[in-house]
Amino acid sequence: MWELPRFHFYVISPTLLALAVSAIAVGWTGIRLRDMSALMLALAILSLNGFFLIHALSTPGFIIADQHHLAGVSSQVAMTTCAVWIYLSTLPSDHSFIRRVSKHRRSIVVGWVTIIVLMNIAALMYPSISNFIPIDLAPLNYLMALLTVFLYLWAAKRYFQQFRLVKFPLHAAIVFGSFMLSVTECFMVTTMMWTLAWWLYHVVLAVSALMLLFGIIAQYRSNLSVTQTFHQANGYPSSEQLRISISSSMQNLIVATETKDEYTAGHNYRVAMYGFQLAQAMNLDSELLRALARGGLIHDVGKIQIPSEILNKPGRLDTDERIVIEQHPLIGYEMCKYIGFMTEELIRPVTITV
Repeated sequence: MWELPRFHFYVISPTLLALAVSAIAVGWTGIRLRDMSALMLALAILSLNGFFLIHALSTPGFIIADQHHLAGVSSQVAMTTCAVWIYLSTLPSDHSFIRRVSKHRRSIVVGWVTIIVLMNIAALMYPSISNFIPIDLAPLNYLMALLTVFLYLWAAKRYFQQFRLVKFPLHAAIVFGSFMLSVTECFMVTTMMWTLAWWLYHVVLAVSALMLLFGIIAQYRSNLSVTQTFHQANGYPSSEQLRISISSSMQNLIVATETKDEYTAGHNYRVAMYGFQLAQAMNLDSELLRALARGGLIHDVGKIQIPSEILNKPGRLDTDERIVIEQHPLIGYEMCKYIGFMTEELIRPVTITV
């Protein structure tokens, strides 16, 4: 037993608050970059740290007298809501729920932040409200733990499948982070307050949250600004700097495609540039400009799964080979709808029979 309430209150509280603020910043970046994966994961990290902040602030003897029940309820709410957001981040961009979220993403971020802030205030002013949510008591606590662990492990499985395909650092971070969070959940429901194992789950929790944040930062630390390229090429003085960008990881995927198919070398960027110019001439709004430019950049990534002997065949393709190579838009669509692109970038291609 290590009874260190001062440490728990004065160290863990500001740490969780800092992580929650970082998650808000990351979520807003996801909005600006039109990346649903970054947005949903930021909401997951915000939920984890925002609701766990109630757990830290309700340390007995500080803001409230003695309310172990509030600490237990808030920590379980934090773990489960985080699991739900991570699970939702595995859904494809063309899923009806994700499409609705993408249309109202700014309102959802602001609304969710507001809910968490109000929940913190209400819980500390009226700690007895936790009595109406007995999810830290058996057998409900074990059922909630089972559901939460299932969601984390399901997400880890889905992101591992995507990592094998695109090798993005974000996907690797989510696999490890989700697994560690599932371990944290098991520790949380089977340990007593102030024991060594109870302290250990706090450590695993912090490492998991930092790993998820690191994955997002590693994914987007070196964005390629397409807008700047367009301005240099056209001498077009923009009155608004559009954040049309792709991550360094996405850039590497495009480079891998161009390496496999020499024809596409520079082709993706030219398509994006001309699409951007046409959109400007049509006076489309800034969101559609971003969508067209980003869609142009990734429109050929499906070629990475086409066999090289067909892709680079020097002679004429036969009928079967033509059918295979014509599948690359669909393959690219299936790839990109799981890695954060919104539906405006992923207009589903259709096969037209003449």
